[in-house]
Amino acid sequence: MVGWVNRRSSGEIGTNKPDAMSTFATLLADLPTLPGISDANRAASMIEALLRQRKPQYVTYADWKVLDTYEVKHGAEQGRPRVKVTRVPEMLEIIEENS
Repeated sequence: MVGWVNRRSSGEIGTNKPDAMSTFATLLADLPTLPGISDANRAASMIEALLRQRKPQYVTYADWKVLDTYEVKHGAEQGRPRVKVTRVPEMLEIIEENS
């Protein structure tokens, strides 16, 4: 989820991350009011099916945690907080290899 959906493409990580969380919470709160969605599990299944249909290599929160663990581990080896992976193909490869 992107934080700039609240304020357009401006701000920094410090402002956009809380905005993203707020936006996502609002979307979740709206789910039960949408036609044809009666419970959260059904909504989650519908969202997952749509993601698979439109973007087969989407990244889940669990996937992000795999990448986060990888970055922190490699950072610790160098005495740093983390070593950021900056290329999407490499991120996807790390997630696939470590899941």
